[in-house]
Amino acid sequence: MDQIHAAFPERELDKPNPDRIKHHIKSHVIYTSQHGPVYKETDDKYNRESRFMPGEAYPVTGDISIIGEYVIMISFGDDNRAIGISIRNAEMARSMKTIFDMCWKLSENYQ
Repeated sequence: MDQIHAAFPERELDKPNPDRIKHHIKSHVIYTSQHGPVYKETDDKYNRESRFMPGEAYPVTGDISIIGEYVIMISFGDDNRAIGISIRNAEMARSMKTIFDMCWKLSENYQ
């Protein structure tokens, strides 16, 4: 999450995508942040369920979103420059959703 904020400083730290809120789309988020579990307090307000994971145990320098049959991956370099790819493939999206579900289950240990 910290890399997203550094690359896109116009987005407030705990604010969701406004289009997702407008269309009442619920989000499930697993994230790391040097600021701790900042999403938890606003989950209900932003129609989201979040789980914080310690960055030192799980260093993540990117973001993966699964939206329908799309998988969107963004990687951040040392200079916080974003490089991304969008893949439209239902099988890939199902596989990534399965991996997300495994991580979601693992994240229970940190709540």
